[in-house]
Amino acid sequence: MKLRRGLGIVLGVALGTVLCLLSFQPAQAATKYTVVSENWRIVTPICFRAKYPNKKVALWNKKHTKRYGYLTDRPNATFSRTSIAVLKHGNTKAVYYYVSADGTKKHPKETLGYVWRGYLTKGLAMDQLKRRYVPIELFYNNTDYANYIKYSKSQRIRECQIFCVNGSPLPLASF
Repeated sequence: MKLRRGLGIVLGVALGTVLCLLSFQPAQAATKYTVVSENWRIVTPICFRAKYPNKKVALWNKKHTKRYGYLTDRPNATFSRTSIAVLKHGNTKAVYYYVSADGTKKHPKETLGYVWRGYLTKGLAMDQLKRRYVPIELFYNNTDYANYIKYSKSQRIRECQIFCVNGSPLPLASF
């Protein structure tokens, strides 16, 4: 009687272990990013700034496996887009921009990498707005131009001229 009970327990445990091993599926590796399409034919680079400067957003390589840096490292940097890529991850497609930013005192090397377009917004950041000269074609909207007049030391005289002639801080209707 004791032998039968012991044999039943051993067979039950063995059968349970075998069933668990057969039904266990190994973990699937994370699906990789694949490039669906890429466009390098951008004549004039369009300027972007970080939409969320305090959010830790990574700059990636094309395969989306290696980080090259973060947008938070350069919160006041203007990024220029040189390429548009559509990357596929599983069943989801997303548009990524290949962007570059000039070096700064804190980060002397140029930063390059792919960023999802939702993390960027068109326009100039403070590094460009404080410069002495910015080409007019880089201004995406009136607000950028107004901020350039406001923050650039070389534009103080222009701001005074506009105020004296019109009596308004900045005539944006003619821009």
